[in-house]
Amino acid sequence: MVDRSVMWRVWTSILVISTLVHADEAPRAGDGKEAPPGKPAVTTQPKAAKKPAKKKVESFLLRYELARGKRFIGSNTVSFNVKHTVRTGNKKEESEESVERTERFRDHIKSSSSRGPVEIERQYQRLFTKVRDSERGRPDVDQNPLQGRTVFITERRRSRSIRAEKGLPVPTFVRKTVGIEIDWRDVLPRERVQVGDVWEADAEAFARRLAPYLDSGTRVRMIVRFESIEIRDGARCAKFYVDMTIDGMRDRQLFTKAQLAGDAIFDMNLKRFVMIDLAGSFIVRGAILGKGLAKIIQAEGKASYKSTLREVQVSAAAPSK
Repeated sequence: MVDRSVMWRVWTSILVISTLVHADEAPRAGDGKEAPPGKPAVTTQPKAAKKPAKKKVESFLLRYELARGKRFIGSNTVSFNVKHTVRTGNKKEESEESVERTERFRDHIKSSSSRGPVEIERQYQRLFTKVRDSERGRPDVDQNPLQGRTVFITERRRSRSIRAEKGLPVPTFVRKTVGIEIDWRDVLPRERVQVGDVWEADAEAFARRLAPYLDSGTRVRMIVRFESIEIRDGARCAKFYVDMTIDGMRDRQLFTKAQLAGDAIFDMNLKRFVMIDLAGSFIVRGAILGKGLAKIIQAEGKASYKSTLREVQVSAAAPSK
């Protein structure tokens, strides 16, 4: 038989050990357990959830630049379809026409600095106006005398002048519109911007050079929205959406208004706009006094402006042997 005194000592030891083990298990907050008498309850604070890291929003300082030595091929095209209505007394005349004015050029920036003038040598490869009216099937093409010629553009403090090779005369229309693509630099804001930002641009210079194309006024309001950053032909570009209204008086007799909207692409490496594509409508209303009778004039239609630009890489001359 087993000695009872030995068994008693064994059971007593087991009970003591069990009591000590369970006494060390302090109840935790919310587990429904109570601390043993004489032992304070231990509470633990729940760990705070980690806040998601804020995504860094990139901002951009966009600067336009005409860098010395750069060469470009570019184009500007303004086209419109218009319906004319002229009333003289009881007589009413209606006509329709479509007009396309195109210039394609090669530029070489001869000099450029922050203090001195900008000088550009430009060769007009194409420079013409194409007109088609409702009475004639084939369009009339008016080729500008500067097509195929070289002109020299000089800009000092935003004042732009142009002269042609060999003293050739510069038509008034060319003088008023030359460098229209350069004036898009005013679309860019002066401060840093982020994708999604909206601002009102100073487009007065651009409107002044667009006005002769559309026979429109020069008061302009342009709202620009920074749409996105895109990769085009391996280049990082900023894409903008542009909404523009131009209005005013022409010849102090005709009220004109044009509304154009579309996309503009700015190459962040070249620091120039490489594509602009706007479309919209315009209207001209007013009266012209004639001999005893006033001509009531109204013209309305669709208009578009497109501009492209790309850099031309000039290969270095091979070393002479």
